[in-house]
Amino acid sequence: MAAAGWYHRDISQVVAEDLLAKAGRDGSFLVRDSESVKGAYALCLLFQRHVYTYRILPDEEGLLSVQTIQGIQAKCFLTLPDLIGAYQHPNNGLVTPLLHPVCSSTRSPLSTTSSLHWRRRCLTPVVVQSEAQLPLP
Repeated sequence: MAAAGWYHRDISQVVAEDLLAKAGRDGSFLVRDSESVKGAYALCLLFQRHVYTYRILPDEEGLLSVQTIQGIQAKCFLTLPDLIGAYQHPNNGLVTPLLHPVCSSTRSPLSTTSSLHWRRRCLTPVVVQSEAQLPLP
C-alpha cells in the first residue's frame, strides 16, 4: 500500500480536508485509515468546495467496497488500487470521479494525526466541511 501516493495512512479527517482544500480541484482525492472503524479506510473527495467522505469496508472474505445505502449493490474489489481505479470513471456512485490524487509526499511535517484534530465522523457521503473553511478561488 505504501507505493500508492494517494494513501495517507495515519492522518486525521481534518488534515485530509486541509490537504484537499489546498489541492482545490474538483475530483482531488486521498485515502486514509478510518478513525472510527478499525480495518476500514476513508476515501476523501473534493467536489464544489466540499469534502465528501466515503467509508471503504472489507467484507468477511477481505474484499473491499465503498459503503452504500441499504438496497444498493456494493462493488467489490481485491485491492484498494483496484477500487480506486474503478472509481476514476464517471457514473460510479460517487459525487464525482476520482481525478486528481493528493499524494502523501505533499504532506507537511505537521500532518500526522493529532488529538487536536478530531471531528464528527461521517458515513457515506456527507459534506464534512463548510464553505467558510475553504479558501475562495
